[in-house]
Amino acid sequence: MDATENGNHQDDPGGDMEQPPAAIERPRPAINNQAGQRNATKEKENWPQRIEAVCAVLLVVITGFYTYYAAGQLHKMKRSTDAAEKAATVADQTLKEIQKGRNDTHDLAEAAKRQATDAGTLAQAAVDQVALLRDTLKSSEKRFALEQRPYIWFTSRKPIVQASTNVGWIVDSENYGRSPALKLRTCGLLMLRDTNLQPLPLDQQFKTQVPAPSFGNCRHRATNENRTLAPPGGKNMLVNLGRVITQDDVNFINSTPGALIIQAIAEYEDKMGNRYTTTSCDMWFPTGLIVACPYYNDMK
Repeated sequence: MDATENGNHQDDPGGDMEQPPAAIERPRPAINNQAGQRNATKEKENWPQRIEAVCAVLLVVITGFYTYYAAGQLHKMKRSTDAAEKAATVADQTLKEIQKGRNDTHDLAEAAKRQATDAGTLAQAAVDQVALLRDTLKSSEKRFALEQRPYIWFTSRKPIVQASTNVGWIVDSENYGRSPALKLRTCGLLMLRDTNLQPLPLDQQFKTQVPAPSFGNCRHRATNENRTLAPPGGKNMLVNLGRVITQDDVNFINSTPGALIIQAIAEYEDKMGNRYTTTSCDMWFPTGLIVACPYYNDMK
């Protein structure tokens, strides 16, 4: 029948096809239905276990991935730590070198400071030595100048005291030194004290009555100023009172010690240009003595 039907279909391919009869469902045995229910129930009961298994597998996978990732991060961290440690080591070495360099620089600075201090001390010692040599040289020059300097000194002769005449008193100036007196100038002054004055005091009161010799108050200046007087040469100078004396003046001079006083002053230089001054003051006593005044006999 199947073959006939197949042949009919082949012969009439364009005809209507007959549909096969519907399958007849037969009731299954009750036993099979109960087994299926048990399987279904069992499958429902196994789902949590399956989920746990899947979760466990996923957890293992995730843990493995995290472990791998963490290992990579740990490796990178270790590399970073190693690099940081290496950088710290290099920085520490650099810091130590800088510290050493700073210490060396400090030592060099201290050494330079000590050298500068020593140099300053040596320089100050040299300056002091030069100053000492200069002072010694000046002292030697001064001592030599004093040893070789000219010394002008005055010597008074006996005065000529006569009434109705101008009293004259000759003063000699001589060079007792070892070198010529250059630019020499001299001047003299003859004084007759007032008859109303008390006897001439010989203490400080002497200066109140008899002024110091000077070119400002002298009366007789040498005509040949700025002359040269070589040792042991000498010159004389006649000093006059400047007026005619009376017999009363003569009596006063011959009876009063120190009534007649003569002063002289000289200024001169040595070869080095040092200037000197000599002053002289003498008094006439009635006994015929010429006595030096208590002041004004100096050589400077």
